[in-house]
Amino acid sequence: MVAVTFPDGARRDYPQNTTGLDIAKGISPSLAKRTVAMALDGKLADLSDPIAHDAKIEFLTRGDPRALELIRHDAAHVLAEAVQTLWPGTQVTIGPVIENGFYYDFFRNEPFTPEDFAAIEKKMREIIARDKPFTKEVWSRDDAKNVFRDRGESFKVELVDAIPADQELKIYKQGDWFDLCRGPHMTSTGKIGNAFKLMKVAGAYWRGDSNREMLSRIYGTAFAKQEELDAYLKQIEEAEKRDHRKLGREMDLFHFQEEAPGSVFWHPKGWTLFQTLENYIRRRQSEAGYAEVNAPQLIDSSLWVASGHMATFRDGMFLVQPREEDERTFVIKPMNCPGHIQIFKNGLKSYRDLPFKIAEFGKVHRFEPSGALHGLMRVRAFTQDDAHIFVTEEQIADEVLKVNDLILSIYQDFGFDDVRIKFSDRPEKRIGDDTVWDKAEAALMQALQASGRPWTLNKGEGAFYGPKLEYVLRDAIGRDWQCGTVQVDLNMPGRLGAFYIDEHSNKITPVMLHRAMFGSLERFTGIMIEHYAGHLPLWLSPLQAVVATITSDADDFAREAIAAARRAGLRVEADLRNEKINYKVREHSLAKVPVLLVVGRKEAAERSVSIRRLGSEGQQVMPLDAALTMLAQEAVPPDVKRRIETPKIATTPDQKQEDHLNGATESLHKVVDFSLRVSLALNGQPTTRQGELASIEHTKISINGVSIEHALESPLVDHSAILSLCRMIMEGAVLFHYLMEVVSEEEWKCRYLCLRLHDTTGRIKLMRGFQQPEEHEDLRRGKEQLKEELSQNSFFRSLPEEQAKRLLSGEHFYVRGVNAAVGKSGWDKEKYMALYSYFSSHAHSAPMSFFRVRQHNVSFSDPSEAQRATMVTALSVAEYSLLKATLAHLNSSPKSGINFKNEELLQMEQVLAGWKSHFEKPEQFSIS
Repeated sequence: MVAVTFPDGARRDYPQNTTGLDIAKGISPSLAKRTVAMALDGKLADLSDPIAHDAKIEFLTRGDPRALELIRHDAAHVLAEAVQTLWPGTQVTIGPVIENGFYYDFFRNEPFTPEDFAAIEKKMREIIARDKPFTKEVWSRDDAKNVFRDRGESFKVELVDAIPADQELKIYKQGDWFDLCRGPHMTSTGKIGNAFKLMKVAGAYWRGDSNREMLSRIYGTAFAKQEELDAYLKQIEEAEKRDHRKLGREMDLFHFQEEAPGSVFWHPKGWTLFQTLENYIRRRQSEAGYAEVNAPQLIDSSLWVASGHMATFRDGMFLVQPREEDERTFVIKPMNCPGHIQIFKNGLKSYRDLPFKIAEFGKVHRFEPSGALHGLMRVRAFTQDDAHIFVTEEQIADEVLKVNDLILSIYQDFGFDDVRIKFSDRPEKRIGDDTVWDKAEAALMQALQASGRPWTLNKGEGAFYGPKLEYVLRDAIGRDWQCGTVQVDLNMPGRLGAFYIDEHSNKITPVMLHRAMFGSLERFTGIMIEHYAGHLPLWLSPLQAVVATITSDADDFAREAIAAARRAGLRVEADLRNEKINYKVREHSLAKVPVLLVVGRKEAAERSVSIRRLGSEGQQVMPLDAALTMLAQEAVPPDVKRRIETPKIATTPDQKQEDHLNGATESLHKVVDFSLRVSLALNGQPTTRQGELASIEHTKISINGVSIEHALESPLVDHSAILSLCRMIMEGAVLFHYLMEVVSEEEWKCRYLCLRLHDTTGRIKLMRGFQQPEEHEDLRRGKEQLKEELSQNSFFRSLPEEQAKRLLSGEHFYVRGVNAAVGKSGWDKEKYMALYSYFSSHAHSAPMSFFRVRQHNVSFSDPSEAQRATMVTALSVAEYSLLKATLAHLNSSPKSGINFKNEELLQMEQVLAGWKSHFEKPEQFSIS
């Protein structure tokens, strides 16, 4: 008797060698009719197989996901029968199930073509309709060879000889037709159904040997339901449209050629995209504490022997022939880990140095058969975003969790929200003792369970040196791509003699974690291109915009727009060709350029652009500076944007001082990032008569998407004042983060109201000069309302009389153009404006030189110089001096606890100094 355990836990005894079909019939005739196969102890088997020992049994219906492999396997057999029926004399070879389908290799004098598919599919449907049962027989080797030899099946005779002597030789029959097969199969051909389709035909050498016969391979697919087949065919159709090889040509990114099989020739745009991906990873792993290294390309084969790669991976290596002067054999590195271990070994390491994290964008070479090469997806030379983390056994789980979080965050930045995790355990071909593997698998499992994310077991698919987690991305059309990985290795560091000194002065072999996030940058580039169908996000696009002219009258303005866009950090090109604009639009759309900035005579006159987005029918007209600022912000990489936009919040009193400085640093990054995108445009006309005021009406200053017009409130100054402006904004951001913590809400409101009150008073005086009574009256009413609000402010009422008078008098501050530093930048406008009032109270003795609007007689030696000679600034030099005095006060104040003249400030000043050089030095001019 054998004991059979059912999925619900029930257990029954049956006579030995009872078949699965007998058990199903005994339970229910309908169950036996629905069942197509069974699983014994989790392994698929024919339903007619006898059960010889105690086992857990599961009955599989056709709708079970595990039955899909059987449907496809059976379809391959039916394909072979159909071909031999239609073309007698055709030899069959092998017909395995593959991802998304199956294939069968045939040998005949004339290869098959897609035109043969209709007849083959028709015959397959006839065979399926006959619903003949699959039956299994076990033959002797001699009988099998004789039968196949008599039938002219020489390839089958060769296959019989290749089957190990300890394995049974199984023959599966479907009616009169039979084939050599290891099984299992479903109960009959009718169970295949009609949801199948032949896909393509290709050539293949017998057993992959180019010296053997060329076979004709027919690929097909099959599903349990017609709607599943339809969905797959639609996915295939969409995949053909998204093929990265086709898009790579259209976008001018890369090419391949026979002289370097499996190696990429990157074009300028493609290399820009590649470097954008590389720089993104470099920033992310730098933030995570990795140090970047570089190991040699050529390494003596002895290292690969010691590491275990030569024994397990030799077929995938490129070896260099020995030379007379050096008879050693060198290997072009297929992976980076042995080299990284040598870097770890160089110099004594302590347990205090762990985790020790090193990363490399390592160029590696691995042999792939020519038939397996596929664009960027399968190459022989590729770049890994490879890293190795040397840890103690106790640190494994924590570090794996950190890598897990980092990988998932990265995929989210690239638009992959559906990520599957697979746990791959020990393979059959491996190095190391099983006890070591037990520890490695247990540590990885601990981290995986602590992550709380779902996962699946990928049995036997670990690396030869350790178990691993694999991260599988699902793209926009539902395809899965395995990219990232983290692997636990307790073997290789010991094989290569790596150790660290523990707290007891003992030499301990470290654990090494292998980590890759994109995996291959070439492959990830191909995945990205297909995921987005070439419509890459603006920050990733190698060419972000093209400025295209409608007429040659706009050429000069187009060149000016190009220069401004490049100063803003955008990757742009010009299209000034004498072609119709619709032709230009079609051409750049085919090249997947995300943004077209179209300019004609009207746009040039208005200093605007017409924005056309890839894939959008509409267009948007915007001022040039506002458009460039919008695009510059959109082009900021997501990781940089997070660093700019996410405020740091002090969680404990001990953290506050550190968070002030961190917040200030973040503001510096933010301000500099957008200061480099400040667009300054001079609108005006030169003077034509002596005594007439040059019509330099205003400068538009755009920071973070906000354009502010400043009337003639400041003197005409040279470009150094622009530098002063940006420095003041940056340093003001530092003070702002500090003052946010020390100034109450009521004080902010009080100082803001005083600032508004003083500013309104100044504007009233200004309107009197311009003789505009209506606006004058509006300002007067606003002034009274501000006074009323101020009288209700608790902080103002608490001030000593003398200090309150000073606040109201405005003698110690006068601020203009503060909106230029605020806008939509994410700072609190009221608090930022009140900032000036606050720090001016610390430096009320600073020299003040305020300017009033006055008429000037301006003369230039050449009228054109007026357009390039001056800029009207939003803030006076006196106000900049005031801020510097405030900085000096706070630097010397023990209360602040922060040195604002930190390394970041010095670095930003250097950046701005370089930025300043983009402006031409203005010519001298005089004011009389």
